[in-house]
Amino acid sequence: MKKLLIVNADDYGYFPSFDKGIIECINAGSVTSTTALVKNKNLNPRLIDKLDVGIGLHLDLKNIGKQELGSAVEEQFYVFEKVFSRLPTHIDFHKFSDERKEVIDYVSDFALEKSLPVRSKDFKTRDLLKKKGVQTPDAFINSLNLSVEEIILSLGSLDNGVTELMVHPGYFGAESKSSLNREREEKDLKMLLSSEFKEAVNDSEIVLSDFSCLV
Repeated sequence: MKKLLIVNADDYGYFPSFDKGIIECINAGSVTSTTALVKNKNLNPRLIDKLDVGIGLHLDLKNIGKQELGSAVEEQFYVFEKVFSRLPTHIDFHKFSDERKEVIDYVSDFALEKSLPVRSKDFKTRDLLKKKGVQTPDAFINSLNLSVEEIILSLGSLDNGVTELMVHPGYFGAESKSSLNREREEKDLKMLLSSEFKEAVNDSEIVLSDFSCLV
């Protein structure tokens, strides 16, 4: 079995300077997948529509109550279909809204119906998804919790199977209200464009992929 790595850049469409960094990493071959915030006014699908990258749905469910959950998920799914003229490669969550039980329960059923993979950020979520028959990676690396050195080291000890590395590359946006504004450029963008990252992937015989490898 091969070591497959999905490098997913969250937050496409959040802010133009973030999108610029995501696209630069896609063109460099270090980002293989991204997820779009379809309700954001900054979303420009034309900038990535023809690029060699998987595009998934970044569900934004903050401030969505239990009664509105189903309609919110379905609305964002159909907006994605409309603006990209295709199905998303997978589903993941803005600001870890899947930590709410009702969210992961509903989305897992929805994804199973649509035959879409879903991100699993921990063993509990992964176990729930797999028991329901929803495709999901075997492991998850969260760049937010690790230094660049720790991320590079983790690539050297990757297990066989499919691992997702979640990243947030981008250039600093003075008008953005993102809590990760500075970190996007100073950490994730620099790492993904570095020779050290590419060497770690090559040295560990890692195959870069997107979520289509799970379908």
